[in-house]
Amino acid sequence: MTTYNEIRRSIFLMAFLMICLPSSADAAEPSQDVLFRVINERLSHMEAVALFKAANQLAIEDLDREKIVLSNTQLAAANAGLNQAYVTDFFQAQIDVAKIIQYRHRAKWLTEPVELIVLDLNEVVRPLLTELGDQITLLIADTVNNQGGFAESQRQHFYDSITVEMLTEIEKKLLFNALLGIK
Repeated sequence: MTTYNEIRRSIFLMAFLMICLPSSADAAEPSQDVLFRVINERLSHMEAVALFKAANQLAIEDLDREKIVLSNTQLAAANAGLNQAYVTDFFQAQIDVAKIIQYRHRAKWLTEPVELIVLDLNEVVRPLLTELGDQITLLIADTVNNQGGFAESQRQHFYDSITVEMLTEIEKKLLFNALLGIK
């Protein structure tokens, strides 16, 4: 019989390999396409975050954690040669949208019972989110450095790429507008 820890390790390993090992398609894919996919991937894990918080009676909003994420973001942006303020604005938008997704999942679970495995937030989900966040910063830097940043003409492609359940066009607009601001 497979234990909970074995399942957790397997999920983490699969996710880590999917992130760290680029596919042959990624090599030919423009960095903003990969970026949009990674943003979608990061947001898709908010259901797991919400489930852990619900199972452990934790609040969705964690201002101390947000400070840590934003501090790490500023350091990563500086290391990538990006304007820290613009990248921080984008990550703040991601945090805000992530909370919205979590609240919507929690509201849905009030009427629809959930039968998902609760993954450990600190040992499984957050390390994955951190890796995805680092990857997002590097992909933003690549897009800014090699293509001059983001353009309004990419908006619909971004909207089409962000397919996370519980996300509306309003939140997609918030995220894309923050990307447009990165210089």
